[in-house]
Amino acid sequence: MTDRGSGSRTTTTTTKGFPMKLTLFITVLITAYLVFCGVLIVQTGLFQSRTEQDDDSLVSLAAAPARNGNTPAEQTNASNVSAPAEPASAFDLSDLVGISAKPQTVTLGSLDPESGFKYELVLTSTGAAVSRATLSEFDDRNPDDPRPLILLSPLHNRETGRTLAVNGFETGPRSFPLGKLDWQVGPKTTDPDGARESVSFTAILNDSAGRNALKFTRTYRLQRDSYSLDCDLTVENLTDQPIRSKFQLQGPEGIGREGTGRDTRDIVAAFLRSDGTVESTRKDQAKLEKAAKRGIAEDLKLGVKYPDAHFLWAAVTNKYFTAIVRPVPRGEELYAQEIQLGPAQFVNPRPESQGEENISFTLSSQPFELSPAGADQASASFAVQLYLGSKDKGIFDKNELYDRLGYLHTINFMGCCCPQSLIRPLAFAIMSLMKWMYTMMGPLGNYGVVIMILVLLVRLLLHPITKKSQVNMMAMQKINSHPRMEEIKKKY
Repeated sequence: MTDRGSGSRTTTTTTKGFPMKLTLFITVLITAYLVFCGVLIVQTGLFQSRTEQDDDSLVSLAAAPARNGNTPAEQTNASNVSAPAEPASAFDLSDLVGISAKPQTVTLGSLDPESGFKYELVLTSTGAAVSRATLSEFDDRNPDDPRPLILLSPLHNRETGRTLAVNGFETGPRSFPLGKLDWQVGPKTTDPDGARESVSFTAILNDSAGRNALKFTRTYRLQRDSYSLDCDLTVENLTDQPIRSKFQLQGPEGIGREGTGRDTRDIVAAFLRSDGTVESTRKDQAKLEKAAKRGIAEDLKLGVKYPDAHFLWAAVTNKYFTAIVRPVPRGEELYAQEIQLGPAQFVNPRPESQGEENISFTLSSQPFELSPAGADQASASFAVQLYLGSKDKGIFDKNELYDRLGYLHTINFMGCCCPQSLIRPLAFAIMSLMKWMYTMMGPLGNYGVVIMILVLLVRLLLHPITKKSQVNMMAMQKINSHPRMEEIKKKY
């Protein structure tokens, strides 16, 4: 454009049609992107009220494949959540929701040997499981700073798998990780005479509408002067429909390695045959590690080749100590049909770090059906017993139940070629003799001196045989040194 009113010419630039459309397009695109980002921010719940965020304490699993929920930072008590007001209808179990309580621990027993308790037990609300077990009668043999011996301890960075945790509860195709849920902890109780301590844990699962559907109660009982811990699990149906379920129970985990030499940690499983004999099978950590690395599921199974054998108990052992899990039967039988042995496990929480490997096993319940709420069979109870202590023949012989269950099978004398049926009687006889000699020495008792005396006795018993062999050897030496022997050697 030219300004004709002045003597000079001034030129301005006019925007063409195409550049204007491009600018408009870019403006709309940027605006849509900003709106989209705003919607995403709103969906994150950043601008929600605290009341709306309380639902973050829920752990939910829908139909298979299961979604493993993580325990949230904010926790809410299950009793504080009420069912929404809506018309009564059939329960919808397509999505189970658990409400985590506040994480906490409870201690049973004592480390003071004078208290009568054989160990101190730390229970955690996460999975209502055993976190740590420390023996009161043994130390870690550290000459500089001896501490009570820790038999079971939590593994590094392990979310599930704590001892006796219910890792998976199944209802049809759905599985809920009760081992990740923080259960509600009840008050710790002590009997009037102080002979027993107990504590209960409670967890409730809601259906997709927020109504209470299943209630779980776990109770631990620890008796003075006993190496056994009693644990009960009760599952109660709160719905108006029958529920068919099963669960998986974690075995002892976190048992330490004894000594710096050969790793002697094993998994032992015992079975009762129809003739009353106890048979056992054993797999060491080296075999389990090889099977886990190769992915050979068959080598992780524990069992005996007898069709009439019934599962009795399973244990994780090291050189001197053991943790034995025994399902408690409901009837007069010695074995329980409700809980069966699952596969062995090899656990390596940090593959980049050597020495933290561990072994364990799982137990699985048989499928069971719960009647609707209010019916006679609306709940089902299961009991297990956990032995924590040394592999001591004296302890196993004094307790009639331990003797009948064959806890002696946890003791392994590591015979290279001879069967345990031949080695075990001889080894036990020598051990009994050594203990008798140690007792007879009174305050001067020392197992080093006992071994020296035992060696001397063995040499005295074998003296007639060794003397005859020495006489024969000397006679042969005399013959070989005779002058005629040299002539015979040269001639022939």
